[in-house]
Amino acid sequence: MASSSEHLVRAGHEVAALARSDRARERVEALGAKAVPGELRDLDVLRAGAAGADAVVHTAVDYVNAGMGDIERDALRSMLDGLSEGAAFGRVWTPATSRAR
Repeated sequence: MASSSEHLVRAGHEVAALARSDRARERVEALGAKAVPGELRDLDVLRAGAAGADAVVHTAVDYVNAGMGDIERDALRSMLDGLSEGAAFGRVWTPATSRAR
């Protein structure tokens, strides 16, 4: 199954993707995208990444974390706060089996 980042790169978009581990960084870079080290708790990283983007597609989630609701709320708020006027935001729900750590 191809990732959202892979589809976007193939379509010719410049992609920066959050990478929570060295393995994820390697996979992101192998796709031709820029790896941004961090996780959903790194609110300044999320805000800065959104500020430099024309669009944000949010697919990151940790399905086993009981506190995910609070983490998700804060992450979404940071990304939305960082977006420039006129930028687009999309939330994509993905199955747990498609994520890479």
